[in-house]
Amino acid sequence: MSTNNKLSEIYDYYKKSKAAKKVRQDRLRKRFYAFILDIYIVVFANKALTFIWLSFVNNFISNISTSPKVSSMAFQSQTTQLSLAIMFFSYFFFSYYLGNGQTLGKAFFKLKVVKSHNVTEPLSALDCFGRSIGYVFANLLFFLPLVINFLRHDQKGVQDFISQTHVISTEEFAYALAEIQAESEPVEEVEQISLFG
Repeated sequence: MSTNNKLSEIYDYYKKSKAAKKVRQDRLRKRFYAFILDIYIVVFANKALTFIWLSFVNNFISNISTSPKVSSMAFQSQTTQLSLAIMFFSYFFFSYYLGNGQTLGKAFFKLKVVKSHNVTEPLSALDCFGRSIGYVFANLLFFLPLVINFLRHDQKGVQDFISQTHVISTEEFAYALAEIQAESEPVEEVEQISLFG
């Protein structure tokens, strides 16, 4: 049985069981908390970077007359918005790519981003790029597109559709891996027996 069939069986089991709604709500709640934690990390890192930049600029511009100072403050506010978007994209891209599908928030709440068509395959740079672009898009629209996660039965949002990924718990991932490995073991034993038999 392929990975796609195994994953669809897992989802069918969750849909049919009475505990399905509780499991989905728990996963969605964890996703929400993980995202909030990630946002705090991004904003804190951006504030630290902005503070370093502003202290450098203020020390350099302190000897200049008032009018360039005023224009530099307007420039600084615009660069803060740009640096937040860059930090936002970079954090999610590198976290997913280097963290094996987990940001710090998702790791803390035991969640993992996996490919929709193959759970066991690691995320590619293109998958991480698409997911990060989805988050930047949601950020530009004041995170309103993330409401889709709460409305859909499969809890997929804009970032999931762009990157063809979805979020599962690490327990679900371990279960899917164990099932796939259990299916592949008897095949190997049969091949070994036929070689020696």
